[in-house]
Amino acid sequence: MLQTFPADYPWQGNKGQVFSQVGNAVPPRLAAHLLAPHLDKTLTPDDFTLAA
Repeated sequence: MLQTFPADYPWQGNKGQVFSQVGNAVPPRLAAHLLAPHLDKTLTPDDFTLAA
């Protein structure tokens, strides 16, 4: 959750492999903020609200 992945994100493998996946990942919110200007998108808090 620290890197903005959902708590139930389906990581794969053993503990060491999961740590590697987390360490190599681009957090979803960071990716959104990096891509938004290139897509002419203004982000709002609603963009990060997950649908139930």
